[in-house]
Amino acid sequence: MMLAWLSRCGVEFARDKVLKKLRPQGMRRLHVNTVPAYCWECIEKEENMAMHADITLQNGKGVVSIDGSLTAASVDAFRELMQKWMAEHEAARQIVLDAEAMDYIDSAGLGVLIALLKQTTERGGDIRIARLGKKARMVFDITRAFMIFEIFDTVEEALGAEA
Repeated sequence: MMLAWLSRCGVEFARDKVLKKLRPQGMRRLHVNTVPAYCWECIEKEENMAMHADITLQNGKGVVSIDGSLTAASVDAFRELMQKWMAEHEAARQIVLDAEAMDYIDSAGLGVLIALLKQTTERGGDIRIARLGKKARMVFDITRAFMIFEIFDTVEEALGAEA
């Protein structure tokens, strides 16, 4: 007899089948003795909404374009990418975060940005944010992070602004 579980999103599934699918992929949400928070379809949707970041060097400054959500699920990869890039480009002290394609940022994403800001200021630089979307701007407003970061309407303005 196989037990059926109801996930938070309302989908009924067999727990053992989900365990076999998720465990090899190292999904963090699933614990052996608890009911999974989301069904397999929801987890696949979340994976498709992953964050991608591209870093280019413009006028001796790093421009980081984020596509997707900067959340707890993606901060580790983003942090590693940024630390590797910063180690390879020590001369680039200023970083501009192009947030036009960033769908959402949560507290973990904001935390990694603050940690990166600390690193760059210790190197004599700073982080500026350009083209912040509506949802992300709301997070910056609620947390008052706009008082910590300089926010610009365009990447060009952020690149051209004096420190």
